[in-house]
Amino acid sequence: MRFQSLFDLVCVDDEDRSYRAFVFRRTDENTETYPEKTTLQRRLKEHLMRGGRMGAALGIRKEETS
Repeated sequence: MRFQSLFDLVCVDDEDRSYRAFVFRRTDENTETYPEKTTLQRRLKEHLMRGGRMGAALGIRKEETS
């Protein structure tokens, strides 16, 4: 949430599946066979197996106000 708060969202693409190549190093949709070597992989796979969704977003970094 802290990372997310650093950005103003410009657009969200709920259908983008590019995270699969980044997180799992795979592009197929066979979620059951995705690796679980890292905490991120385990948590995201669990989320997807429960019917959760993942997409992509474009944001602009907010200016620091000190």
